[in-house]
Amino acid sequence: MTDFFGLPLAVILIIIGIIVFVAAWVVHWLLLILAIILVVVGIYFFVSGGL
Repeated sequence: MTDFFGLPLAVILIIIGIIVFVAAWVVHWLLLILAIILVVVGIYFFVSGGL
């Protein structure tokens, strides 16, 4: 179990770690943007008296 797809296990683990790190970074920013949008829409409805 030292090779996967012809690559050493250490290289596979490093690649997977980088992919997970990038995915976590992207999801983090998407959640921050979603939170900002929700707050802005909430303030808009609060000020305008809608809904």
